[in-house]
Amino acid sequence: MIRPAGLSNGSVKQAELPSDAGIRVEDLGVFLRRLAHDVRNDLSAIKLLLACLQESDSADAGALLGGQMDDALRHGTRRMSRVAKAFESPSVDAMDYPLDLFFEDFKARATSSRPDSSGRIKWELNGGQKVGVFDPALAMEALDELLDNALTFSPHDTSVWVLATGLDAGVEWRFRQSLEGIPRGTDQWGRTPLGGSRKGGYGLGLFRARRIIEAHGGLLDFAHAADSGTLVAEAFFPGGSQ
Repeated sequence: MIRPAGLSNGSVKQAELPSDAGIRVEDLGVFLRRLAHDVRNDLSAIKLLLACLQESDSADAGALLGGQMDDALRHGTRRMSRVAKAFESPSVDAMDYPLDLFFEDFKARATSSRPDSSGRIKWELNGGQKVGVFDPALAMEALDELLDNALTFSPHDTSVWVLATGLDAGVEWRFRQSLEGIPRGTDQWGRTPLGGSRKGGYGLGLFRARRIIEAHGGLLDFAHAADSGTLVAEAFFPGGSQ
């Protein structure tokens, strides 16, 4: 992996949409159908709750239904916000962040948000004294997507290894998973939106993750080892100029 120069502490960089990030009409059609289906389900749930609320003659039941309606509205709003954010250009506000602290913060976040699958995740840290230069919130968002992708596309009885390594040039994260079958076009994963294969997904996760990593001056690669049946996602974040 060729490692480019990184951002300086306090610098801000905004990612640009790649000139070749075209969207196929077929992929756009799938995306719109999935989004319309999910929005329709959200509206149906709200309509049902509203009907129940109108028929309710109990203050307690009314309060409960009102709370459920608020939850449904927030759920639908978050969905649309996530879709819109995926197409936004990530604006990176870089800062110094020691790798060992970032590793523990990300581990805690990943574990608490995945109670059903956290036992599958194996963690390893090397060179934790390295200080990275990146936007913590955006970097965690990108890494979260790579971890989620590895957990989703690997057998549920296998482990996913998360390895963070501090290097002279920066910080490298590896997500190693078992993989059934042979993946196609790994060099193109995340380069165009709406091209994902996750059932029920929109094909935006890896696209967003790649843009965040590249906005840091980093790189995202995928390596498949057919002999061992493993797939490794490699995310590199450059260090500072010091």
